[in-house]
Amino acid sequence: MSILRVMTYALRGSSVFDVEGATQLIRTQRPELVFLQYLPDYLLESLAKETGMTAYATQGTNGFLSRHRLSALQSVSLGGEGHCLRADLDLSGKRLHIFNVQLVSD
Repeated sequence: MSILRVMTYALRGSSVFDVEGATQLIRTQRPELVFLQYLPDYLLESLAKETGMTAYATQGTNGFLSRHRLSALQSVSLGGEGHCLRADLDLSGKRLHIFNVQLVSD
């Protein structure tokens, strides 16, 4: 059986984001895959560079940081601020469909 270390990070409400603090948190937890929501445009590439992970995103405000190769990225609007980013991950010869969902909360 394979184990995959996953982390999720919702950035909602962060007007000024601490890249150094987020980098340290990600490094400390040592995830193989990070799901990011409410992501500012500038942040994904900065976090990828600082953590040594690969950035994946399409349109919208969701993204992935991964130590594994992702494929078949698709972006789906859920209306309003709602958004879903889907990708495939091959892990130990098995394909996993992963979904990064950002929902609207009032």
